[in-house]
Amino acid sequence: MANVVENMPENGRGRGRGEKYPWSTWLDGRIWRLVRGEDYACASRSMVATSWCAARRFGLDLKTVVHTDGKSVYIQAVKRR
Repeated sequence: MANVVENMPENGRGRGRGEKYPWSTWLDGRIWRLVRGEDYACASRSMVATSWCAARRFGLDLKTVVHTDGKSVYIQAVKRR
C-alpha cells in the first residue's frame, strides 16, 4: 500500500539519478564513435533515439549514423538552426 514518507531516497531510479552516459562530453561537437557493448548496452537504433533526446535537453541537434555492422553509432552534436 502507498504511504507518505518524509524524505526522498538518495539512491534508486528516477529523475534525480544523474546521467547514465557522459552527454556533456559526447555532445561537445566532435564526432564520437560509440561501440555497443563498451559504451552502451541497448540496440544501436535505441542508442540513436537516446542520443537525440539528450541532445534536445542540451538545446542541440544531432547528426547520427549507425554503422552497417550495427555494432557502433556515430554521433555529432550541432547547434540548432
